[in-house]
Amino acid sequence: MMAQDWAAQLYNQGLIALPCWGGGKTLPGTCHRQLADNPPSEKAIYQADYSGGLSILLGTHHSGGGFVTAMDIDEGPISFMKWPKGLLLAEHGTSAGKWHIFLTTIDRLQGQINLRDEVGDLVAEIKGYGLSMRSWPTIPIGKPRGYRVVILVDDCNVIPVFSVADTTEWLRNLLSSTLKKNIQAKNTQQKVYEHQILDSHFTRLAKDIEAELLKRGVSLRPSGRDGWQSGKCPFHHDVRPSFSISFELGAWKCWSGCGSGYLPSLARRLGISNNRRSWEVRG
Repeated sequence: MMAQDWAAQLYNQGLIALPCWGGGKTLPGTCHRQLADNPPSEKAIYQADYSGGLSILLGTHHSGGGFVTAMDIDEGPISFMKWPKGLLLAEHGTSAGKWHIFLTTIDRLQGQINLRDEVGDLVAEIKGYGLSMRSWPTIPIGKPRGYRVVILVDDCNVIPVFSVADTTEWLRNLLSSTLKKNIQAKNTQQKVYEHQILDSHFTRLAKDIEAELLKRGVSLRPSGRDGWQSGKCPFHHDVRPSFSISFELGAWKCWSGCGSGYLPSLARRLGISNNRRSWEVRG
């Protein structure tokens, strides 16, 4: 109940909590971009099970304007003399110098920006649309403790001041000064699993699945960005369409509980045989 209450409190501050498993791993079938564009309701958030961990969805629109962005700092200051502008939530990480900072930015960051030192070691990440970040009261597996809330800004209308570029430069300067190193930033445009690039074999599998769905009378209609379509689920008597699939992203989900995952798992469920090779999702 403590986690549910915290999730509701985050919602009031414009932060969307997501349930996790295994100490903060994303639940199978989760499409961060789709959720960021259409966040769950306060009721759904409060009723979710956070026993496996809690993460905060990034790239969402904030009530004060702008978008929710996060800093994941692995090597940073022991304490902050000055917080970044647009601050929403700050957490102390699992050891000294580690921080999770959530804030608003004027523009929406696609993927993430990596900050590395002169030898290429990763010291921090700035994360945005398409991602989420673990948060309190999650306790990651193998960690001595979880995250500790340092500050939650009691204002749901925090007005963004920094752009993503401003935020990156602020953090780069801070870490360069703190670590006495030359820190550089690179936008990776990171793509998480629901944005995997399909190879030619995977593309053929997508066509086989589409043909099988048509045989079963599943008519698909566009239902969102990134190629998402919806229709009646082929695995249960579906009165209202509860089946979603994106051939572009290689993911599927039945919102009534029949399952979710990549296209290969759907092909197996549909009884589609493969005489070429095993299907693989590539990063």
